[in-house]
Amino acid sequence: MNTIMNARAAIHHSYYWLERKARLVSRATSRPSLEESQYAQIEKLCKDKQQFYNVIDFFGLRPGRYEDHTQWALTEEDTYEMPNILEPMLDDYDASFSPQGMLIQSQINMIITLAISHAKKREARGTCAPLPGDKNYRPHRDPLTEIQTRRDQMIRMCFPCRGKRYRMSGIIDYVLWYGDREELEMNLIVFCAPTRGAIDLSVLFSYMGAIHYARNVAGKNPALYGIYSDKSDWAFVYLDNYGRYTVRVLNWTTSKQEIYTYITHIVEDAIYLMQTDYESDSEEDETASEIARCFIDDAEWEDKVELRATRP
Repeated sequence: MNTIMNARAAIHHSYYWLERKARLVSRATSRPSLEESQYAQIEKLCKDKQQFYNVIDFFGLRPGRYEDHTQWALTEEDTYEMPNILEPMLDDYDASFSPQGMLIQSQINMIITLAISHAKKREARGTCAPLPGDKNYRPHRDPLTEIQTRRDQMIRMCFPCRGKRYRMSGIIDYVLWYGDREELEMNLIVFCAPTRGAIDLSVLFSYMGAIHYARNVAGKNPALYGIYSDKSDWAFVYLDNYGRYTVRVLNWTTSKQEIYTYITHIVEDAIYLMQTDYESDSEEDETASEIARCFIDDAEWEDKVELRATRP
């Protein structure tokens, strides 16, 4: 009798275990895998998929966790209206969608410039600026003058990896600086595709991985944003302190307000870093660039001619 009761109890227990397991499996499969969908977006925008995986393996990058993706969520309060002047100006650049796409960079520059101007003016009015009581607050730094976007930034760096030393050099189309270049005070790099459909995220991840490494070595907050766009598609990448990345790809036709808002939020983040990411009692003899062996300057004409066609 006891044997029969024990057998029934075991069956009863197994039934509920299987039922619970089925619910967990159902719950897991009912929600699309963010990692899988992210890889699908990335692979769609990579000329060479294997090259992308080589890059993230080389720099030790990895996909973000589920909760990391919530940073791309926007509420109605978080969303900004685009300036009325932007759409009419962009309408005059329809020729950029020709196969040559000669004016794509001009359109991207216009969108980014207006978004940055919007954020700088908003922050300068003090609506979201850090309070004087915050740690390492720097009230003498004005967002209107300190936050800058500089074009054609030449990066040269040398770094070790797996017992070997590597050199890297190239030109970044735009860098958003919130302070000194010698201190690597930046939080956004931007690449413009030469023609429509020519986005290559392997390139963006290469530069982001290198700069993330350099800022980390120099003792800076290594988190970094990246944008790669052909004006039609916009790929936003965020690389956090730990080398975890999240990707958000949007189309200008259907998501222009989101794109404009994301750029504005990135500038606001740069302004916050400008006001707080500072150690006033720092007595380092070397600059961050010297510590990390990473130097970023304005590209000379010879650099542009030599390197434009040879991006990694």
